Amino acid sequence: MNFVGTVVMIGWIPVVILLFMSQPYRRAVLYAYLAAWLFLPPRMVYFLPGLPDYTKMSATTMGVLLATAIFDMDRLVRFRPRWFDLPMALWCIAPMFSSITNGLGAYDGASESFALVISWGAPYLVGRLYFNSFEGVREVAMAILIGGLIYVPLCLFEAKMSPQLHNWVYGYHQHNWLDTMRMGGWRPTVFMQHGLAVGLWMVMATTLGIWLATSRCLRSIAGVPPWLYMTLLVVTTLFCRSMIALGLMLLVLGILAMLRYPYTQWRPIVLIAIVIAPFYMFVRTTDIVPKEDILAPIRMLAGPERTYSIKTRLNSEGPMTQHAMAKPMFGHGGHGRFMPKIKGGLVNDMWVIPDAMWTIKFAKHGLYGLFTMTAALLLPIFLLWRNLPPSLWTDPRYAYAAALAAVLLLFTYDCLLNAMENPVVLLASGALCGFAGQTLPAAKRKRTRRYRRVTRPANLPEAAPDA
Repeated sequence: MNFVGTVVMIGWIPVVILLFMSQPYRRAVLYAYLAAWLFLPPRMVYFLPGLPDYTKMSATTMGVLLATAIFDMDRLVRFRPRWFDLPMALWCIAPMFSSITNGLGAYDGASESFALVISWGAPYLVGRLYFNSFEGVREVAMAILIGGLIYVPLCLFEAKMSPQLHNWVYGYHQHNWLDTMRMGGWRPTVFMQHGLAVGLWMVMATTLGIWLATSRCLRSIAGVPPWLYMTLLVVTTLFCRSMIALGLMLLVLGILAMLRYPYTQWRPIVLIAIVIAPFYMFVRTTDIVPKEDILAPIRMLAGPERTYSIKTRLNSEGPMTQHAMAKPMFGHGGHGRFMPKIKGGLVNDMWVIPDAMWTIKFAKHGLYGLFTMTAALLLPIFLLWRNLPPSLWTDPRYAYAAALAAVLLLFTYDCLLNAMENPVVLLASGALCGFAGQTLPAAKRKRTRRYRRVTRPANLPEAAPDA
């Protein structure tokens, strides 16, 4: 930690307010979240008694909400929660139930819930406030793509020269140096907390870009044609050397590719994609499918290094879920209580490492927390599936919404193996939820009324005037 990092962190909320003063409000929100996620130091944390930890993303969220209250109060006043906001609201109060049932007290529960509101609920709310329209969804999708393109030269530099940018700017490395060496080269970390977070970010931008390009939605950016910057993005994503994220990208792109075949049964395919994550959680919690059956195809497709990494995660899932099932409804609460007490920390000669977000949240907040968190992530995709036939997802008018659904799907799948929170994804979740749950049904009703007026028979007599 150096002087530059301290100045940036302390001054970030005023910077967000200045963005609102100088830019259109929606653009200011995107600038604030993208700049913070891409460039601010991830490991600089200021502990505030009774308040959420002051991090780069909590500072951004508080700055955006403060600026909205100052400059755009009418938007907050006009906002009306809808039924599809309920999963996120229930997820944000999960720590309250966990703390009370574990004897930690209401104050602890309120503090933990407030932290969850800042890290999950507030980015979702910002997405609902500013981006729940056709244009808003398009802007969020393009922001994620441009964020990936901004990282292209930085990732290529670190893939060649080793991850040094964060150390040069902020004076320290974000993570264990050994984790940056992969497959005979360097895995970029740039300004994120881990190379896995960079890999997932680049995979999300690449998946989104490929879908938009094949839907004929992309245009030249700063004079660079789409085929050129998409080629650079794909190559850079490969150099991130995140095999799990690349595998998830191929899976999601394969699901999306099926929608382009005219005789494919679209609706069941998308529904199956939605239930994959909950089904995996059920299978691993009940141990219906042994981990060796999961590792067998991975062992054939990947090398021993990647197989070992997956095996480490699977070995940790068993003790974590067993510990969670000791208090299945609301979990064990915070303060490290979610970790199983295992002598020596080893299971089958391997360390128990809480890598997967779903096992951590399951052990912390029980089935209630796991269900509400998963519902909050997958409900926007389900709403899009319900209100917009997947056969229309390839239409250029709706391809941006489908691209955000793909980003949410990637993030949800990654939560099965890693624990990399991403507020930009939660912003996209709020945008897609408002668009699919509110804008699409309203547009459908408007089209139906217009259709009835146009097709009204011309020879039908006019109504008699009032007497």
